Amino acid sequence: MSRLTRCIVVGLVVAITANRLLADEEAEHDALRKLKTIYEDAINTGDLDKFAPYLAKDFSAVLATSDEVKNLEELKGFWKNIRQKIGPGGTYAGTLDPDRSQLFGDIAVAHGRANEQVRTSSGQEIRFQTHWTAVFHKEDGQWKVIRAEATMDPFSNPLITEEAKQIKKVFGGGGLIIGLIAGFLARSLLRSRTK
Repeated sequence: MSRLTRCIVVGLVVAITANRLLADEEAEHDALRKLKTIYEDAINTGDLDKFAPYLAKDFSAVLATSDEVKNLEELKGFWKNIRQKIGPGGTYAGTLDPDRSQLFGDIAVAHGRANEQVRTSSGQEIRFQTHWTAVFHKEDGQWKVIRAEATMDPFSNPLITEEAKQIKKVFGGGGLIIGLIAGFLARSLLRSRTK
């Protein structure tokens, strides 16, 4: 076999191998993108059991509120609490906008943004964005979440802004009532002294 023929054969083998590796990697990215859709459905419908098969047995997460959960039951408790705060008839909707995942054999690191919207029972709409990272481990041919974390900008956080407005209303209304009572008492005291 001539030197040129050997170079062509080696080049073809390398090209075929590289093509197969790229196809395998793309299949892994497709599998991770399918998990995105399943997660969005589970969160938006409030049925976290839909995502349970994709959580590793030692799963944990730190959520945008800085709450840490260490299993599915704690995650369900977190979302139950959030839905109670939203109020009856209120809604939550979220979509993930992932960047391309990074693959390291049987470990994958996914990250991106979540665009979230809350409509409270009083009809108020709050939109916000979180940034998230999720670490997956491949177990028995299936990607499973080991750890997830989400963060929000603490300085322009619309949830904190809304809570501050509600606190101002409560304390402002309370201050008004106390002021009126104090004024009434002072007036009554002055009248009784002048008589």
